[in-house]
Amino acid sequence: MGNNKPANTKPGLSRRQLLTHMGWVAGGVTLLSACNRVPALPTFGSTSTADSLTWLQLQPDGRFLFYCPRTEMGQGIASGLQALIAEELNVPLSDVNCRYPRTDQIPATALTVGSQSMERFYRPTLELAANLRETLRARLAAQTQTKPRDIGLVVGGFKDKAGNSVSYRDLLAPREDTVLATEILDDQAMDSVHLLSEDPVHQNQYMGQFVSDHEIGQLVTGRTQFSSDVRLPNLHYGLIARPPFLGAELLSCNNLAILPDGAQQIRGPKGELGVIAPTPMAAAEALARVEPTWSAPSTAQTQEFNQGFDVDAAIAADIFDHQPINSGDINKGRTAAVAPLSFRYDSAMTAHAAMEPRSGCARVTNDIIELWTGSQDPWLVRSYAAHLLRWPEDKVIVHNHRLGGAFGGRVLCQASIEAAWLAAASKVPVKVQWSRSEELRFNYVGPAFSHRINCGVTTAGEISHWQHQMLGAPILTSSAMIPKELQTLADIPADPGTQRGTELAYHCQNQELNFADVRGFMPTGPWRGLGAGPNTFAVESAIDELAVAAQSDPLTFRLQQMRDQRLIEVTKKIAKRCAWDRPRPPQSALGIAVSAYKGVTYVAVVAELSVRNNRPTLTRLWCVQDCGRVVVPDQVRAQVEGNLVWGISMARHERFQTKNGLGAPSNFHDYPIARALDVPIMNIQLVDSNRAPSGAGEAALAPTAAAIANAYAKATGQRQRQLPFEFDIAPQL
Repeated sequence: MGNNKPANTKPGLSRRQLLTHMGWVAGGVTLLSACNRVPALPTFGSTSTADSLTWLQLQPDGRFLFYCPRTEMGQGIASGLQALIAEELNVPLSDVNCRYPRTDQIPATALTVGSQSMERFYRPTLELAANLRETLRARLAAQTQTKPRDIGLVVGGFKDKAGNSVSYRDLLAPREDTVLATEILDDQAMDSVHLLSEDPVHQNQYMGQFVSDHEIGQLVTGRTQFSSDVRLPNLHYGLIARPPFLGAELLSCNNLAILPDGAQQIRGPKGELGVIAPTPMAAAEALARVEPTWSAPSTAQTQEFNQGFDVDAAIAADIFDHQPINSGDINKGRTAAVAPLSFRYDSAMTAHAAMEPRSGCARVTNDIIELWTGSQDPWLVRSYAAHLLRWPEDKVIVHNHRLGGAFGGRVLCQASIEAAWLAAASKVPVKVQWSRSEELRFNYVGPAFSHRINCGVTTAGEISHWQHQMLGAPILTSSAMIPKELQTLADIPADPGTQRGTELAYHCQNQELNFADVRGFMPTGPWRGLGAGPNTFAVESAIDELAVAAQSDPLTFRLQQMRDQRLIEVTKKIAKRCAWDRPRPPQSALGIAVSAYKGVTYVAVVAELSVRNNRPTLTRLWCVQDCGRVVVPDQVRAQVEGNLVWGISMARHERFQTKNGLGAPSNFHDYPIARALDVPIMNIQLVDSNRAPSGAGEAALAPTAAAIANAYAKATGQRQRQLPFEFDIAPQL
């Protein structure tokens, strides 16, 4: 270790040394669980069969009510799971009424992140529908005194032994409100239950077919209710005094200010200052009159504001306290290299930039707090509000809504929490609506990354060694949710979100990965794909540079080093699809990058870039993705398109900057993102597979920026090692 010590450690003791002295294995123990000041944490864990039974019920009208256990934010998961229900019950899609549940209607389910919804809920949803179907089949068998195997399945119900059709509705007893599946089928028994959707004789009506969004009619006519659309009787509007820089302390305010009629000045549980009023304009006027006074930044804070993100400085200070990969002998590999190489890659902080700024409403009635929100984890919102207000958790009810974009930025919906403490203090319903400026400046952001990769190739064209040193910031242990006094504990295990995408998809005996996740004044947290985009940019750019050093074709070089058959297949497919070997005009080139996203989804992206009028111009993108069985191809294709556009935005536009201790952007004019004219022709192929579904919501983002950078280098002879960089686009419009 060097003499300079990382932040958040005791003097003279690095986090790596602290880890050793305490006997912890990195990533092995969740330290926060041992602390008596544990904050409300995101909802993890898997769903039990008993819990899933609450999601689906037969109603008196013969339709099925489905409480979707995932948050819908435009990825189409609600419609995808609805299609699974309809397929397994053998009913028209319109017979499955998909709803977003309140937190008191079904048990807590894991937060909607990480492209995990179809991967983790595909099988439980099919089994749930099969469970209810078999419950109803058993009921009919009992009524007709036959065996369940003698009851056939027809559209919308069954056919009994005598050949009579019996609808699901006919099986409701008089005055019976609903029928739920019973727990007659445990996890072991489900293995032997016949799943209609997996029967080779059954012709799927919905799986693998076009399925429109279950809310498409409401969406196009403006009838879908987002959290910002909620209106309650006697609703008041809340505003929060925002600090002039992050970390500023509220010193005083005008407690004697004369406020507009009906307005109130309120102090929050953590010392926050807020106001409420019957109208938004009155609330703005009240906030102006309370005249908050804030602390000036200290010398230490000012230094933190100006702190850079420099991997080479981190190497000199030897602050790398996580080493998840250490195999072989780096020095031996370096000796075997024809010429040892060293590359540095950097990427900027990034904002979520969702189209819908967050909003929340809250109401206190007797001993119940109700919150209306749009969150990726409504049960976290419930727990956080209960924890903050010291309210019984079973007395907090969260109504969750469809989200107008999230991308990791809506795990904790701060506006709903602010509305909760304002409503609890004032005893009137309160709405808090964040502005675009608040959304950009006071939410957490995706961290910057800085990489140094030392590598080389042997005379045989193999990777001789791979030493990857990386500087990032905590993602899954976001400063927006982990209190400052617990952050040192939270930082001891390696943050898996920070290192996502660093896994080398190629054979190399001598590997080493060292990284440090350093907190700054700007809170960092989940951003689409977590570290996968920035990290894959570094890894796949370096692989391209290795191919050049080996005087090898970049695609051929990759195939020679790959060992995973599914990754090999998508790489071969994209080579054929883009006609990789076809001669190209001068100053026109193809660049490739690949990713085994989280080890379950395999993606290859090729970018075509030409120099037009002395300007590098992106003209086309190809993508081949293997994410297992594709339930709704159109939705998955849309996800891939969104990822490709996001990758363009990441490569060309996105750089979140700060100024004087605060996020600098206030709107899209100073935080540009990709628009319609930034979209070239895109060619997408989904691999047809019978494997279980895996994630599609983030996977194609990972290699896109690297593919563009690799095409840029080949077409211009200039390597771009920092994101974003300048290039033009030939739009398809």
